[in-house]
Amino acid sequence: MSQSKEIELKFQLSSPKEIRAILADELFAGQEKKEATTLYSTYYDTEDLRLNQNKIAYRIRKTAEGLEATAKSGVDDSKGLFVRNEWNAPIRTRRFSSQVFAETPIGVKLFEIVGNAEVKPLFRTQFKRTVINYEKDDLSAEIAFDQGKILAQEGKQEAILEMEMELKAGDINQLLSLGQTVATKYPLHFGLQSKYERGLILSGIETAPPPSPDVQIEKGESLQSGIQKMMSAAFQSILYMHQWFLLSPQEVESVHQLRVSIRQLRSLCSFVKPFVEEEPYTQVQSLLREMAQQLAEMREMDVLAEEYMQAAENAKGFLNKQSALLKMIGEKRLSEQEQIHAIFLSGVNTPKLLAVLAWIYEPHWKKEHAQVPFEAYVDEQIAKRKKKISRALKTIDMHQIEQVHPVRIQGKKLRYLLKVMKEQLKKPQLRLLKELDVLQELLGSICDIEVQIPYLKSFGVGSRSIKLHKELALMAGYRLSKLDGMHEKAKNFRFSD
Repeated sequence: MSQSKEIELKFQLSSPKEIRAILADELFAGQEKKEATTLYSTYYDTEDLRLNQNKIAYRIRKTAEGLEATAKSGVDDSKGLFVRNEWNAPIRTRRFSSQVFAETPIGVKLFEIVGNAEVKPLFRTQFKRTVINYEKDDLSAEIAFDQGKILAQEGKQEAILEMEMELKAGDINQLLSLGQTVATKYPLHFGLQSKYERGLILSGIETAPPPSPDVQIEKGESLQSGIQKMMSAAFQSILYMHQWFLLSPQEVESVHQLRVSIRQLRSLCSFVKPFVEEEPYTQVQSLLREMAQQLAEMREMDVLAEEYMQAAENAKGFLNKQSALLKMIGEKRLSEQEQIHAIFLSGVNTPKLLAVLAWIYEPHWKKEHAQVPFEAYVDEQIAKRKKKISRALKTIDMHQIEQVHPVRIQGKKLRYLLKVMKEQLKKPQLRLLKELDVLQELLGSICDIEVQIPYLKSFGVGSRSIKLHKELALMAGYRLSKLDGMHEKAKNFRFSD
């Protein structure tokens, strides 16, 4: 019997040709490559899914060497890696038994959970695995390429085409660096679900929702430890939102939430800027900013379309939902969507995200600041940032966009920070978050209107459509009519004490 902690990166491939190309790549010249073997696995659980409810996967796998039972528990992929406890034991029959793991923590737990309940097969996997045993510069890793299928009840099946990089010895950042090198050359995407999770979904079994960015900070925990937890959770949110955009680029929220998740991580990064070395911090922020900016034009189209629909609802008889302007917005949005979606599908973001993940694991802390108490620093920074925004609101001219915009950005950064730290906030800070929501709605609308007026004018360039120009003028007028009220509200806005 063997027990180990499994730490691996998982990537989805788009074509079997990529497996052959990566295997032949000079990067792996001289490394041991094993002959392909076919693996047959069956996953088991009780009728009421007790193992799944306790985050345990139990499988029996047939290999060339015989049958092997495996139990995995403690799934924690919050940092973009799969980190799990794994137990393996040779067996003679294809029957579930907790006894094969007797006298181990997982054996005791299996017996407690299952008891005398009947355990039955859930689904099967069948795939061909080719392995590279990678040994270089103190890094030992098993790189496995799997091609096959998941087989569920009623003939349901789903393809398997993935690469797994499992750390055997060495530093996690070495594994991430190797993954980054491969992802720079080939169109890889993060695999966010294990074969077990995919099999559950294929079988119609409800799985756990994507991980929440909320994390628990212990009393007295250091800033270094606490903020890394939060950055890890925020990074995981980016991965899930990125996948949502790849699957549904036409959905307004897939674009919006991906941008939000990126900004949340950026706000956490900027929060610890005084405590980390300038590089690679600056590079990480640049990578994240670039990714968000690629989505900016689509988001602008979505906001404009939404505001047009609101205007049409509130100004019936002047604007209608079957308009030349709305059609043009849709066409521009679709054109931008196709272009950006193709770029994202190419896998261009994967090496960038791996670079970000490597920094989250090792942000190059300045030693003299590494153990600052998390709670004290958070309280101090929130109070300081609130004071800075409050002071600016009393002095800026709300009619001057160049004065309003910087305050909006300061408020937005603090708001994103509070949102991602919501579980750690005290009552006054939660109240501040609600007030920032109101402030951002005001300042955001003021800035958006100022930017949108010239943007709307650009829609009419080269067009002779009287209808389009009329709609553009009406839309601009409708938006401008709201400005005076917003200026007054923003001017009088004050935070509570």
